[in-house]
Amino acid sequence: MRFSLATCVLAILAARDGARTRSRAPCIVQNANRLNQRTFAVRNCAFVVVPAVSLSPVLTPRPFVEVSLESRRRSGDNELRDRRAPPGIRRLFVALIFVSLAMPAAGQPSSDVTVCRSNGDNYAEQIAACTRLIGGGTIEQKSLPDVYRYRGAAYLKNKVPYSAIRDFSQAINMRPDFAEAYQNRGMAEYELGQYDQALADLNLAIQYNNNSDNNNSANFFNLRGAILNAMEQYDAAINDFDEGIKLNKKNVNAYNNRGYAYQRKRFNREALNDYTEAIRLAPSDPKYYVGRASVKMDMDQPLDDAISDLNEAIRLDFRDSEAFRVRGEAKRLKNDLPGALADQNQAIELSPRDDQAYVNRALVYRDQRAYGRATQDLDQAIVINPNSFLAYVNRGEVRRLQGQLDQSLKDLDKAVELSPRTPLAYTARGDTFLAKGLDSARSPPASTVRGGTLLAKGQFDSAIGDTLLAKGQFDSAIADYQTAAILKVSICIN
Repeated sequence: MRFSLATCVLAILAARDGARTRSRAPCIVQNANRLNQRTFAVRNCAFVVVPAVSLSPVLTPRPFVEVSLESRRRSGDNELRDRRAPPGIRRLFVALIFVSLAMPAAGQPSSDVTVCRSNGDNYAEQIAACTRLIGGGTIEQKSLPDVYRYRGAAYLKNKVPYSAIRDFSQAINMRPDFAEAYQNRGMAEYELGQYDQALADLNLAIQYNNNSDNNNSANFFNLRGAILNAMEQYDAAINDFDEGIKLNKKNVNAYNNRGYAYQRKRFNREALNDYTEAIRLAPSDPKYYVGRASVKMDMDQPLDDAISDLNEAIRLDFRDSEAFRVRGEAKRLKNDLPGALADQNQAIELSPRDDQAYVNRALVYRDQRAYGRATQDLDQAIVINPNSFLAYVNRGEVRRLQGQLDQSLKDLDKAVELSPRTPLAYTARGDTFLAKGLDSARSPPASTVRGGTLLAKGQFDSAIGDTLLAKGQFDSAIADYQTAAILKVSICIN
């Protein structure tokens, strides 16, 4: 049976209004729970729809009826990782520093040498000892680069990244092929969000690395892979983790970080296997349970399975704010709103500067229809992180639910500005356009979508369609939904 493209688009429109289109055909249009956005996924790289669909439900604005963001897929944890390093990355960096510092340094034996090379937590003492060695003339010139690197590592562990970079750069100036100094400087640049510089330094570190220790070499690839993860270059990251695992099959962080990359690519089965292997290698580390729980949520496995992993993470470390935050989101999705609120409260108490925890608690309040409290939490998330896409898009939704449509549009405009390639913002803004009953949509969003985002990836059918629907140009809206759906199928096939 063959359906016209217009018929396909009509089914998509109906599905947007809440209908769950189903067919026994091999390919189905379905709500994209696993894409962290409220749009439509194409399963099996094609789509089939039922032929008879009425447009009338779509054209009826429902300004005060909640259009939930549930299908952003486990909004708390997954959306956090959309914009932050995966669980374990920061702790991984510290471990890498220690591995590098374990290498022997040349120079006269002395207490200052011992302290300067130490891996302890007394960073001020370590920095002072290295400084005395640098200024005291007791260390051979050929060993000074090592001392600068040790002091730089102490600065980095003490969260003074600019001073760390200065010392690593000095070590490199004195020894231009100093692989470990490039590695450490890359860590510091990562901490500052300078991913391009960090990647360049790790490329040089790998180029100059002549260490016969496979474990140390594996750490170089693992760190570069972690930086590539942060840059959303997941294929390249997976290649580096593969190489690191070849060199050291017990490199637990490589499995964890590769699992994250697979998860971001929607290869959830591979991600689940990697997180499980990380747990096998390090069963007492809570972050791997958090990672596995999140991928179970992405796979639509029973939420109790994910909660079981999160319970274990909390048992291992009752101060792990991320575990509480993710468990709270799982409980919310189970409609255990009191339990979800208790977990988000605990996450905020443990990590009061975590903007995502406030976003997640706002979702609980939204589900309880406590819109004022939800808005307060989203306001706080924006104070903590003025560039929080999720805070703006959710505050825009909450304000729409309160009937504050002008304020909603302002928030959603900001969300589009912050993340112009994310369909969720356009869909939410389209809902507000429809609710507001605009006679004509504003031209900048329409031209932006048509000229940029649609041509870029074909992921913005909701934005174009909603804008044109607001203008009453239904034929054009259908045509644009149709084109976007075809482009999505093409992307999936390719």
